[in-house]
Amino acid sequence: MADTKNKNYLAEEPIPESYLKMSLPVVAGMIISLVYNLVDIYFVSLTGKTELIAGVSLCTPVFTMLIALGDIFGLGGSSAVSRLLGAGKKEHAREVSVLSAWAGLICGLTVGVLLLLLRVPALRLLGADEKTFSSALAYLSWICAAAPFVVFCFIPVNILRSEGKVKESFIGGAIGSISNMILDPLMIFGLGLGAGGAALATFLAYVIETLYFSWIMTGKTEIVVLHPRFLHFRASDLMEVLRIGIPACVTNLVQSLSVMLTNRRLLAYGTECIAGYGIASRAFMIATMVLMGFAFGGQPIIGYSYGNQNKKRLRDIIHYEYWFEICLALLFTVLLFFGAPYIMRIMSASDAVLVKGAEMLRYMSSSLVFMAICLVSTCIFQSVGQAGGAFAISVCRQGIIFALLLPILSSMFGLSGILLTQPFSDILTAVMSLAIFHMTVGRTLN
Repeated sequence: MADTKNKNYLAEEPIPESYLKMSLPVVAGMIISLVYNLVDIYFVSLTGKTELIAGVSLCTPVFTMLIALGDIFGLGGSSAVSRLLGAGKKEHAREVSVLSAWAGLICGLTVGVLLLLLRVPALRLLGADEKTFSSALAYLSWICAAAPFVVFCFIPVNILRSEGKVKESFIGGAIGSISNMILDPLMIFGLGLGAGGAALATFLAYVIETLYFSWIMTGKTEIVVLHPRFLHFRASDLMEVLRIGIPACVTNLVQSLSVMLTNRRLLAYGTECIAGYGIASRAFMIATMVLMGFAFGGQPIIGYSYGNQNKKRLRDIIHYEYWFEICLALLFTVLLFFGAPYIMRIMSASDAVLVKGAEMLRYMSSSLVFMAICLVSTCIFQSVGQAGGAFAISVCRQGIIFALLLPILSSMFGLSGILLTQPFSDILTAVMSLAIFHMTVGRTLN
């Protein structure tokens, strides 16, 4: 029954219906994952202490890095499983899903231990000073402990969709998010733990989410399972997961790099700028996550159609996804640009932070259409196994191009130059991604 439903979603239903059925739970799941960070910054901002907000904001790159590691095995595994199911290799798909889950768990545990040991120099690298260090350290310590659970949870969230288990994927994320919303005020205000309490709430929420997914994967699914008896290690399977997953990881890692570089540039403009940027970034990430959810929601359909050699359906879903994302990005651009002051007022009680954050949010929203093109192109390359194209987009958008533009624009235009760096980087990367698409995947569709 589950296999038939999965086949209908991926191979037979009309593109709009199939795309929305697969994408909407992903969008909801990504927004829910963002709530973990938004809830933390919201309740910390209620304390009215700018140094606490800035301290939590400085740790954003670490949290993003953990999500990136989860994407290696989640998106990499999902791409491999989708293509294997499209080719009718069900047993092999199960083995890849088990390998992805255990490899991700071991990776998260290793990184968590390393981060815990190196958290003091890491905070110095992230830009923490005497005003923000204690809050950032308290927050980061619990995030390090949460690392294996954060990485693991992003694996079933992605791979379950390949089996048609979109509802289970969504419920897992919802359970974690609701737990975090309940625990945050209890830890921050009830127990008086401040920034450390926000991170402790996140830790406990991810533990609860991990328990749910472990239960689902030990008796409620056919393909996405956890039991070690299905684990058959093949170096070729791991390399296939890594080949697609690493570019997805790089996307988030270079995002962490861009945030870190931006924060260091903003230090010269005061803690209000850092706090405003941290809040604006999280508000902007709502639009980013929605666009990313719709972009990667189509991945199982693209992967299945590619594995099944159904060129017409592959061409139709690619065209539909590009235009859907562009229209949605235009809508978000209007909403964020004109709604920036109201959004910031919800997230911050400080007038100085509000003014700075609203200006930053408007700069961020100016290139959403180009960012959407980059996201869809990345998804397509990952889905069909074109790791090179996905990697190129990943390292350029918030990596090479961003790092090259930041010192140039900041020296020329000051604070405005810092804020213009990401929009310019998005435009250049979008042009590059369309060129790569037409030279690779585009040729196979004709």
